[in-house]
Amino acid sequence: MLSRIILFSFGLALCGSGCFRQDAHISKPPKLIPTKTDITSTLITEPIPTPPNPAEELNAAILKFRDQKSFRAKLHIQNAKTSFSGTIEFVKPSRMHALIQTSDNQSLDIIITGPNVYTRVNETTWKNISTTPEAMKFSDMLYSFTNGKMSVSQFGIQKNTPVEKTHDAIKNCDLYTAKLARTDTNTQTTQTCIANDIITYVHIEAKDTGVTDIEYYDQNALFLIERPI
Repeated sequence: MLSRIILFSFGLALCGSGCFRQDAHISKPPKLIPTKTDITSTLITEPIPTPPNPAEELNAAILKFRDQKSFRAKLHIQNAKTSFSGTIEFVKPSRMHALIQTSDNQSLDIIITGPNVYTRVNETTWKNISTTPEAMKFSDMLYSFTNGKMSVSQFGIQKNTPVEKTHDAIKNCDLYTAKLARTDTNTQTTQTCIANDIITYVHIEAKDTGVTDIEYYDQNALFLIERPI
């Protein structure tokens, strides 16, 4: 059960902001401005600047996030059934270390190095679970996502998702808010903080999954993740 929690958690950390796509922006026709010469009037064109598209800016930041060589993240998830917090480290091409603490004082350590997946619960002996279907599927998804083998549409880009852009003075970032109807009765609201084109914080709220907060730091920092056994 804890293994499923951590794999789900890291999936959120990989693309916790949600991924959104907006149809290409159609520029307005050029404005015609009459100008007089000594003899006659001539029409010249003056292009109108295209306003920023929040969905495209968010999309670009998500793609840039996927190109990062490494990052660390703090994670907290709370819903009606449970809550847990943890830290996650990731290094390309496919190395990850996560430590999760649940609300009932259980802890789970998980290390992924390529196809190898190791876990331990409550600081007991490490176990190699690499051959389990769940671990094999996740390690393959991890490599495909972080190395660009997974197409944009495969990791959650949604067409025509409206995105609102504001500024968060407390976090000192641009805040992109998107609402996605997951079912007829459940809407997911995702807020993504972007500073200097880098995703630094994500807040996700939905009726079925509760509230998720992810804070990213040490992007592209140099650190190692080794096999525990």
